[in-house]
Amino acid sequence: MNKSRLTAILSAAATALSMTGMTGYAADTASEKTVDQMLSEMTTKQKVEQMIAITLRPWTGGEKQDNLTSLNPELTKLIREHNFSGVTLFAPNIESAEQCAELTDQIQQAALSSECGIPMLICADQEGGSIYRIATGTLTCGNMANGAAGDPALAEENAKILGNEMMSVGINTDLAPVQSDFEEASKRLAEAQMALDRINTTVEFEADI
Repeated sequence: MNKSRLTAILSAAATALSMTGMTGYAADTASEKTVDQMLSEMTTKQKVEQMIAITLRPWTGGEKQDNLTSLNPELTKLIREHNFSGVTLFAPNIESAEQCAELTDQIQQAALSSECGIPMLICADQEGGSIYRIATGTLTCGNMANGAAGDPALAEENAKILGNEMMSVGINTDLAPVQSDFEEASKRLAEAQMALDRINTTVEFEADI
């Protein structure tokens, strides 16, 4: 079992918990136990589950497939009976800020009812530009535009807007920034998400974000 990876996951969950301002049982549990203590109390099955993140894909209910915008009883039961580390949300899961906040609260409450009672990392690809999951949020510029501006401070401000809006609806982990470098035309895949043309500049922007 990869202890370092599990430690990183649990540490990230504790950090995400403190950032979202959750209180009550979750906060008490996080403050009373260290990561090593939590690991020592886990079974092998629970440790494996903590290395798994799930997605909420369309649920077949009758003749049509409905986007999952709230937890149904089956998924609530699944999360409670296992100890998954996180959930990744996609655009079909998010209709509005209010609905997203309710969904993430449902997810966390279900996770806190699991055997380990560890809050989840709730993730989304909110990168800016053409890659975003919260359609009601601010449509910030993409990485190529950030790089073209040549000002890491602007990229940092861009990232703060994304982060603050995600936190406000209970998404505590952004699968970003995506910082890539390209120098040869043959390697220019997905150029809209490739930020810069020099490795040193890429590193500088990454540090500021």
